[in-house]
Amino acid sequence: MSGEARAEGSGPRIGVCLSSGFFGFFAHAGFALAMEELGLRPAAAAGSSAGAIVAAMWASGRSGAEMRERLAAIRRSDFWDPTGPIDWLRGPPGILRGDAMERLLDEHLACATFEACRFPVAVNAFDIAGRRAVVFSSGPLAPAVRASASLPGLFRPALVGGRWHLDGGLVEKTPVAWLLERSDIDLVIIHHLRSAAPSLPRNPGALQILRAAIGALRGRVDEATLDAARRSGRRLLIVEPDVPHVGPFALDRGPDAFEAARSHARRALDGLGVHTTR
Repeated sequence: MSGEARAEGSGPRIGVCLSSGFFGFFAHAGFALAMEELGLRPAAAAGSSAGAIVAAMWASGRSGAEMRERLAAIRRSDFWDPTGPIDWLRGPPGILRGDAMERLLDEHLACATFEACRFPVAVNAFDIAGRRAVVFSSGPLAPAVRASASLPGLFRPALVGGRWHLDGGLVEKTPVAWLLERSDIDLVIIHHLRSAAPSLPRNPGALQILRAAIGALRGRVDEATLDAARRSGRRLLIVEPDVPHVGPFALDRGPDAFEAARSHARRALDGLGVHTTR
């Protein structure tokens, strides 16, 4: 099904880029459902961190409606696997091991490999030893997505191919380069979740400080990425919703974030496709 992105056989061939954004997978799933409701299908998708989760689920065969139901059912206990003293001796530290997250990905992804996806997809991550961004677009799907979503401080780094990796949003919030290299893309749509700087208490904890620093870094990297996309000459559309903040202790806001992003995307994308549902 590679290369199919035209609404009812017409319209632009669309590459979708889903940005990083903490627990922004609810909002990205709402965007995916909006595209489907407008009769639009990606020719290819790329994602970073939370965006990698949804890009992979979508490409693997999950619909926007399926993602809404599956994400709404997730509870913190499903991925909360705190590290212990032995874990700290085996590799780089993190509050959570991340093994439970990978099991959850295995459960919710509709296929096991990039090659089995219904349209091409890529996810990015940060190679710690190489100190560079890397893109995964082949091989096992769940380990690569886990690496892309391994937020430093919260999750320990993910081991892929014998190398430790962290959250792709550290270096590329919107990984559009892979999409711009494809000849089957006319239009790149970036679903961009703003990196709002969290308000810090008088005596912030280490994780709160880290999140604030990462938010500032992501903003700078993101601007450079968007500039590169514009310079390529490819048509570019940025969809940037205002959605409720969702986190591991605020998962109940997920459905509201989903609906806010879905509604915003329907307005932003109206005219690109053929309305199929309401």
